[in-house]
Amino acid sequence: MVTHTRLQYYKHNYCLLCITGSLGCRWHRYRQSARNSRKKDLIILVILLITFIYMAFYLYFWLAAENDSNDFNWYFTVKLKLKYLPWYTIMLSITGVVFGYFAILVGLSIYNIYVRHQLNIHPFHVAVIIFTLLNCIGFTIALDILWTYEWVVLRLSLLIFGPFIHIGLVVIFTILSCILIRQWYSLDQFCLKLLTAVAYMAILVGLYIIPLFIDSPCVRPADSLPSRPRLFAHRGASGVAPENTLVAFQLAANQSVYGFESDVRISLDGIPFILHDKTLRRTTNIEEVYPDRVDDDASTFTFDELRKLNAGSWFLKEDPMDVVGSLTDKTKEIYNNQTIMSLEELIDLANLTGKNIFIDVQIPVKENPYYHTAYKKAVDVILNTGILPKQIWWFPKIYHSINTTNFTQTGTSYLPVEDLIKLHISNFNARYDTLSEVEILEYLESNITINVYIVNAHWLYSLYWCLGVQSVATDRCHILNKIEKPLWHLTPGTYLMTWVLVDIISAIIIITILIVQWIRLLRTRFNPEPISLHSQQSMITLTDQYHSNSRTMKEKLLFTADQPEEDILEATEGVSNDHIDSPTHHYTNTAANSVVIRVPQ
Repeated sequence: MVTHTRLQYYKHNYCLLCITGSLGCRWHRYRQSARNSRKKDLIILVILLITFIYMAFYLYFWLAAENDSNDFNWYFTVKLKLKYLPWYTIMLSITGVVFGYFAILVGLSIYNIYVRHQLNIHPFHVAVIIFTLLNCIGFTIALDILWTYEWVVLRLSLLIFGPFIHIGLVVIFTILSCILIRQWYSLDQFCLKLLTAVAYMAILVGLYIIPLFIDSPCVRPADSLPSRPRLFAHRGASGVAPENTLVAFQLAANQSVYGFESDVRISLDGIPFILHDKTLRRTTNIEEVYPDRVDDDASTFTFDELRKLNAGSWFLKEDPMDVVGSLTDKTKEIYNNQTIMSLEELIDLANLTGKNIFIDVQIPVKENPYYHTAYKKAVDVILNTGILPKQIWWFPKIYHSINTTNFTQTGTSYLPVEDLIKLHISNFNARYDTLSEVEILEYLESNITINVYIVNAHWLYSLYWCLGVQSVATDRCHILNKIEKPLWHLTPGTYLMTWVLVDIISAIIIITILIVQWIRLLRTRFNPEPISLHSQQSMITLTDQYHSNSRTMKEKLLFTADQPEEDILEATEGVSNDHIDSPTHHYTNTAANSVVIRVPQ
């Protein structure tokens, strides 16, 4: 038994051939099809779109997380004990490549739908899509467990980039409307048509009113922009020099920072010194000097033992900030000769340069004889240096005595304004995920000075600038010090006009597309003369080709012995073959553009 598929005409459309081959590996013309896409291919398309949106979200996530890229790099190195690599850059690059790959797949799929070609996604692409989607889900779970506070960065970034994302989404949806409306007109079922129209309108209206839910602090009157936030050098100028070293704080002072921020620990012989980590593994050459004590707590070393360690060579070796290549030989030599600083040296530098200083004293291990008096040791050193007490930002919740009363009292956890006043706290130091925008405005209205840490990205600095925060702690004082204005700033009137104008232009374009597609549909349905002429010409042409046995028309024969039954049924869908052996052949197709040919024997 011989069955026939619909008669097809093939033209040399190399663009379509490349698209079909790239998406479904159909590189031959006879394998291309204008039949409707199968349900399984439509399901795969939905999964592809979900994965593409997921990857777009993670590309945006990594771009926003650039503020904490240094922490991310060191997390893999210290916590997982891996070799130091620019892990953030690696993750961003991988995400960008995968996003580009899925963008191409989505573009090819949309083009197939636009030209009404059967959608066919190759199994290799399907495997990659499913693998990527599962990895995205797994990464989301891991991120929520290990790096929870980064979701706050994502939310804060929308306060800056939300208006631009809104414009981008409206533009993309307007462009896609050309394809969506064309496909909508081709639907036959009224219920499906109505449901699709309602969903389309809901999405469109939702996009148009997104700005109602974006309360960006950068939208404010031109004359109400707050003063530029001052800078605290976090562990010195740690973006260009080894952290917590004398040269790092000297470079920070040259950048006209407002003050220094550092962690203080107590040595075994009671000398306060500057170090952030509990151990000396990351920022010294302890593996060379004390190989048996690599993971010992830093407070178990005497200060003389600490002085024997090199605190700058690691920076030249690892190059965590990607700046070593731009350093001169003399600068490299200076970095390579850095040692661990004492608190007294840091305060002397702050006193000499007139800088304020954040002191965060860390409790030593219980084996340290100064376990119970660590804060007192630090306070004694501060008082002996002769620095002005107001230059010291102190955390009274951790330690408070009569000797610290004159220090600048600084809060670290949210309390109502009334409680802060009772505690004589006039300053507040908070990580960016600690205080909400409402709480920040509440403190500012009560004349409480706010410092936010860690702020490294230009957009995050701009956000706190527009919010009115007085100072931020940063690793990149050499970069933020050069910023003269926020990333963007619009008056409410200008922002409203931009929003409304974008929505109106989008609506006009979509209505125009709707009308044009409707007119095209009317011409196709109610202009019988061109259809009749076309059909007659096609009949003559087909008859001549039949008698001349031309290969211009290919009729694909499917034999039951060579092909599974399900493929035969699919190939013969919409085609009936009546009495092949009869004196007259009947080639009938139910498609709208079919032609009935009767050829006498």
